Amino acid sequence: MRYTTALAVTAAVVGGLLLAPGTAHAADQDFYVTATAEGITIDVVRAYYMNPVVHLRAKGSNTRVQTIKDFRYEASDSSSTEGSFTSGPVKLDKLGLYSVDVEYRGTDGESLVRKDTATLPYTLKPVLSGITSSKAVSLDSLGTTVEADLQGLDPRDGKQTPLANAQVDLWVSEKSFTATTDGKGHVKAPVTFTGTEAGAQVDVGHKTATGLSVWAKAKVQVSAQAVKIELDPGSRAVSVPENGTVPVKGSIKRVAADGTLKPVATPMSLHVIGRPYTFKSTADGRFSTSFKADDDRTADVTTDRQIWLDQKTSASTVADVPADVHFPGQPTEQYGPGAPWTVRFNQYATLYHTKVHSGPKLPTGGPVEIQFSPDGKAWTTRKTFVATFDTGFDQSVPAERGYWRLRYAGTDVPHGSSDVLKVDRVVPAISEFNAHPEPVKRGGQLTVQGRVNGMNSPATPVARATVAILYRPTSSSAWVKVGTTATDARGAFKKAFIVDRGGDWMAVTSRDGWGLRAESRVDSVEVTG
Repeated sequence: MRYTTALAVTAAVVGGLLLAPGTAHAADQDFYVTATAEGITIDVVRAYYMNPVVHLRAKGSNTRVQTIKDFRYEASDSSSTEGSFTSGPVKLDKLGLYSVDVEYRGTDGESLVRKDTATLPYTLKPVLSGITSSKAVSLDSLGTTVEADLQGLDPRDGKQTPLANAQVDLWVSEKSFTATTDGKGHVKAPVTFTGTEAGAQVDVGHKTATGLSVWAKAKVQVSAQAVKIELDPGSRAVSVPENGTVPVKGSIKRVAADGTLKPVATPMSLHVIGRPYTFKSTADGRFSTSFKADDDRTADVTTDRQIWLDQKTSASTVADVPADVHFPGQPTEQYGPGAPWTVRFNQYATLYHTKVHSGPKLPTGGPVEIQFSPDGKAWTTRKTFVATFDTGFDQSVPAERGYWRLRYAGTDVPHGSSDVLKVDRVVPAISEFNAHPEPVKRGGQLTVQGRVNGMNSPATPVARATVAILYRPTSSSAWVKVGTTATDARGAFKKAFIVDRGGDWMAVTSRDGWGLRAESRVDSVEVTG
């Protein structure tokens, strides 16, 4: 139900007189009026004792031509003050547009009049009949002709007369065009489908100058054609690991009216039975899709529900998922104070199989390789051990920046691999350190320099590392920090000092997030003079 906020009251009736606008009045009603030849409807928010009376007058005239007092009220629900007042059909002497004025009682019982609440189009109502199509359509013949009769229904006597030279709108799918009726109100228009529509129908409509409209559907018969679906050789029988991708490629052809096979030249919806998605063929009749196989499966490719092709044919893709070795769990990178930097595989191997084997017994375990790759592409084996399926193992190897994984190396089942661990960390090591010149004169300059590289990758410089320089005077056991510096992009560092006594020199890096640091060798320097 629609409502509109009450407009300013233009007049009020008191003692049979129409008062001028601005006369004092109580609270107004809130209602909305709909007017057709079939009746007047007043949707009201606060019904109370509205007691509506409708006055009709020709558009632009102040003379009333009819008053309607008989209304039936129906509430929205049993407890609501909202509802609708509805009259019976309107009968007038002349066709035309009529203004609708409503006389009613306000919320405090006062009499009010609201003018021009709606416009009643009391004109010929358009009626469509005799809608037909000349012939069925198919992918070989997409055109047909739609015919219909357009007449105007006179609300005064119910008689119909042809609407000659009237514009008729026709819609096919999302495209529209117009046609014009002849002197007898008959329209005849050719229409052409694309062959991809979900339904073969033509919407036919007409709207009069007074706003009255009519719509109807012309249903067109479709001759669905037989289909041949052919899979490419690589999509008929496919062996993939568990959850591997099965390619489904092929072509779809239709049996034309002359019995020959022709490519389906328009995209068609296809689907793999049991899979919740569809895909489309291309304009040359080719299609390509895929699905994941979690076990042995036969997938049937067939046409999706549509009107142009029948659904009596399909093609099968047979997916074979052989036994495979899985490695649940994740490898980890480990390092701690006093412990070496390692990659650890504390997990287990399990044998997955999708079918009952009638041949040799399944293996109970086999060789497993720990593999490394600097780029995640070319792999080399760093260690091999024997694992028992479904039994835990704990293996470690010295760490190195790059990629690490497990791989089953047995020949009895396919070579399954574990998840890959990417190691980005560089554990620092001061690979070079020197304090010079040796000896140095008292009050002279001593230069300390060195280089920080990765512990397991000497070729990897550690840039922007903070390095502390420590000094221990001769005959002392305590180290003293005498300065700090930082490495450059090549991992090199350098710092100069003025010295007046001999002693030992050493460099250390700052502790990282794991509480680790690198220490250089100790270099002893004698001071002379």
